[in-house]
Amino acid sequence: MQVEERDRMQIDSKEILSRIKPDDLVVDIGGWVKPLKRANKIIDILPYETRSIANAIGDADEKERFSRNDWIVRDLCDRTPFPFKDKEVDFVFCTHTLEDIRDPIWVCSEIVRIAKRGYIEVPSRALETTRGIEKWQYTGYYHHRWLIERDDTGTLVFTHKTPALLKYPKYYLNLYVSSPAVGFFWEDSFNFKENIIIEKQDLFNNLEEFVKSEKKKMHFGKRFLNGLFYVLPTWLLTVIFNNTRKRRPIRNY
Repeated sequence: MQVEERDRMQIDSKEILSRIKPDDLVVDIGGWVKPLKRANKIIDILPYETRSIANAIGDADEKERFSRNDWIVRDLCDRTPFPFKDKEVDFVFCTHTLEDIRDPIWVCSEIVRIAKRGYIEVPSRALETTRGIEKWQYTGYYHHRWLIERDDTGTLVFTHKTPALLKYPKYYLNLYVSSPAVGFFWEDSFNFKENIIIEKQDLFNNLEEFVKSEKKKMHFGKRFLNGLFYVLPTWLLTVIFNNTRKRRPIRNY
């Protein structure tokens, strides 16, 4: 567990804004919780009036480019094409949304269809496999549906986040060393797929292999602590880390 990493963007927003031209049509997909001020259009299931203005991405004195009329309320996964022509959008911004929704494959296909380029960011599989990010009773964030990673070819791979993660300690982590997020710029297109696992044993093997690969990255001290946290009761871990949070507040990003 690494409490200081929560809600952190993988890349500075200035780097993203530097890649957007003044006349670009910019669409933020799933931007309710952290709307991109530079976006011309935003698509989200939640309404404009309840958007999180305090968490908006952009300079403090920058005004939002979008208005109520530019805010498109809809279910991203309803299989209705997004209201843009092929390659009509210059830049799509989609961060910390794909892990929340039931059909990220459809949404990725629509992003590639409507946009010329963009930026994607999701929580890493390491974070979602780790207990204590929110609570010690489960891994990652409670509302996230997918374990997401980029493979050696750059393909964004979605694996169902199964409750079996907590069946045995060998399927989950208590600490992680990899980045808490996966983010990348893309142009013209990017590859994505679901990792479809049918057999129960294949699922267990997939979970175990990932945990083994993460543990290999740990130095001895961290590997020892990770092992120790498996045997400590949940209530004790909760007390210890609640006190840690009080002494060292989580930073806002």
